[in-house]
Amino acid sequence: MTTFGKIDDVDTLTTMDAKAEGHLIYVVGSSTKEDLGGSEYVNMHSEREGIEFNIGVVSTEKSSDVYDTFTRMNQAQRERLVQSANYVGNGGLVTAIKETALAGRLGSKLTSTRYITTIRPACVG
Repeated sequence: MTTFGKIDDVDTLTTMDAKAEGHLIYVVGSSTKEDLGGSEYVNMHSEREGIEFNIGVVSTEKSSDVYDTFTRMNQAQRERLVQSANYVGNGGLVTAIKETALAGRLGSKLTSTRYITTIRPACVG
């Protein structure tokens, strides 16, 4: 898929690269479900075990809620509250964090509990 749009001021762009050590990472959008949705892990496990890969319902969000989330994120970006942004796609959250950390030439230390994830960037040599 390719998308394009008119950019009025390139100085206001938000890129995906992590900008500095110590910045916080937030997951914005629907709350995490107790499943792995369409994750690459489930795909790999299904192939290995000979199980049919069925992602089921990945999102049950209403389009109005998604639109509201994008509107609020755009406002935060215009106010320069967002230093970098990336989407969670194939590979899941860890892949999105890895992409952002590598693009910014930083690493990430992840500590996860059931409901809270704390991420502390660390420099990569």
